[in-house]
Amino acid sequence: MSEAKDIITSYHGKKLRIMEVCGTHTHEIMRNGIRSLLTDEVDLISGPGCPVCVTPVGFIDEAVNLALEKNVTICTFGDLVRVPGSTMSLAGAREKGVKIQIVYTPLDAVKYAKENPDEEVVFLSVGFETTTPSSCLSVKNAIAENVENYSLLTANKTMPSAYHALKDYVDVYLYPGHVNAITGTKLCESLVDEGISGVVAGFTPKELVTAIAIAIKKSEEGKPFFVNAYPSQG
Repeated sequence: MSEAKDIITSYHGKKLRIMEVCGTHTHEIMRNGIRSLLTDEVDLISGPGCPVCVTPVGFIDEAVNLALEKNVTICTFGDLVRVPGSTMSLAGAREKGVKIQIVYTPLDAVKYAKENPDEEVVFLSVGFETTTPSSCLSVKNAIAENVENYSLLTANKTMPSAYHALKDYVDVYLYPGHVNAITGTKLCESLVDEGISGVVAGFTPKELVTAIAIAIKKSEEGKPFFVNAYPSQG
């Protein structure tokens, strides 16, 4: 790590904009003071972050409407409960007496629906590639178990849309390691042909500092690049 640290603390080349697109990366960068290591020539920009942060207000409004007007039981992860809609949050709806159930996995929502067949149960599926498969699995399990009162309200997203939308505002992406572990790196590798550079990064301070150092050194070569620095993928 000392060599990587030396690279980022001594860089005085052209202005470089590096964007981490993962909320966990942002959290770890802030928690470990990694920005304090950077020189003035490096801007570390926080990208789209967690899926909850970029969930549209209309999605919350639809969930609230289902609970208030259709008497639907909403199952959701806890981080969505206090996200504001245009008139109220799910927490606000719960205060009005509707059922808002916090679950830890979509399969918990299927279990709840099976145990409460008189209720229409909707799980709020909000996430990127890392969590969408588990929502799909819950539907598959519901079908297999003949649970007919279970469905999804979806606001799932994919990272490629973010990469393309923001490509003119950054020089290098720090790609989230866990997403690439699920989807593979083919897409991110192909983005090099569009002039989009990136480094797949892990989540420890050492892994993040190493990824930033790689981004700096490869950028000095003056051509688009892709590097997989996520340890579990080699």
